[in-house]
Amino acid sequence: MGFWQKVLLLLIVISISLFAKPAWAGSDASELFQSLSSAPTEVQDAFTQVTRDFALYEQFLQSEPGPDGSCILVQAQTPDQARSFLEGGFTFDLADAICSNYTCWDSVQQRLLLIPQEGLPTLHPDDKSLIAFHQLNPDEIIFRCIYPNCYASQDAYVYSVKALCQNSIWKIDALSLEKADCEN
Repeated sequence: MGFWQKVLLLLIVISISLFAKPAWAGSDASELFQSLSSAPTEVQDAFTQVTRDFALYEQFLQSEPGPDGSCILVQAQTPDQARSFLEGGFTFDLADAICSNYTCWDSVQQRLLLIPQEGLPTLHPDDKSLIAFHQLNPDEIIFRCIYPNCYASQDAYVYSVKALCQNSIWKIDALSLEKADCEN
């Protein structure tokens, strides 16, 4: 199974378990999205915070080899510590889902281990020109990126990241990866 297929499978599992086909991510509302490059400052600032949230996620995945070849998380020793760490950039439910899908408790080492697998796609500041946004309300924004030619030529997938502002901090609330309608 290829990288994008694993990513798609993981995102589908997370989307189904937490968000059950989120209406906010539907591809039928593409006319509501605008280029991030022409967004107001507060939306661009929200995107910057979301990219920092993804950097936090990447930091969370850091591990060191255990004595048995396992991957011991560097940032957290317990599931509660892992969730707490991720809550710096993700809502509680999504932080919990990430922990459930990417970690397991090792009762012998009494440590939280990273489950080796492909990770979530992440957005970075350099992606800004590829991003569109739709602001649902002052505290809720969807950022969207289209990945062309993911699994085959002429296909495309839409990666949607829903962010919520909680206590003046933008946190990632939901993720969705869906096949885009490609019409020639």
